[in-house]
Amino acid sequence: MITSLIKGALAYLKVFPSISKYGLWKYVFLSGAISFVVYSALVWVFWNTSDNAAAWLVDFYPFDKGAQILEKTINFITFLSLLIGFTIIYKYIVLIILAPLMGSVSEKIERAHHPAVSFKQNIIGFTKNIIRGIRISLRNISKELVYTLILLIIGWIVPGAIIITTPLIFLIQAYYVGAGNFDYYLERRTDVRESVHFTRSHRWLAIGNGSVFLALLLVPIIGPVFAPIFGTVAATLEVDKIVYDY
Repeated sequence: MITSLIKGALAYLKVFPSISKYGLWKYVFLSGAISFVVYSALVWVFWNTSDNAAAWLVDFYPFDKGAQILEKTINFITFLSLLIGFTIIYKYIVLIILAPLMGSVSEKIERAHHPAVSFKQNIIGFTKNIIRGIRISLRNISKELVYTLILLIIGWIVPGAIIITTPLIFLIQAYYVGAGNFDYYLERRTDVRESVHFTRSHRWLAIGNGSVFLALLLVPIIGPVFAPIFGTVAATLEVDKIVYDY
């Protein structure tokens, strides 16, 4: 468990050398530009929503006593809830939009590692990959939202539970973003069900991959620009080792 988690995280150390080695810089700039636009738009919405939402909730409290403590608590929980929602929405918008691009990055790395392997490329296959990317993203986001919502509700109504629910929410988010990064590689050889099974069998590797992805999002501007392609390259390097057993 811990070994796989660390392995998934440390794979990011191989990303920069791999980008240069496989000539991926054009993908870095293109995916970064797209990711930055999505991130900037969502940040604007987030900052204009968090304060208003908190103030609206505080207005329901009719007493003066304890109002300041309640306001600070609601501000924090509302901020955290919206931040989690922001992260989820950003991840899946980017995963869907960048799916064709990240699939090409993953395939380019695999072809470099295994020149004898060939994959058919045509408009039908390209379209199927886009549809598959949307399907798996919708599947992941629905499950992630359900689990996250349950934990958020527990954090709201059970005193002190937020100490436990917050790291659990992080692990859930890390797992599903790792699953998305894994699928850029797996889409060439498995259906959705098989991809899900593979990720479950290597869940801690996926969590390690997704954890660094989420950590990168905390770095303003730079993180969101590089997180998608870094996560894809790191996931590809590790999944390739498993598939080809080396």
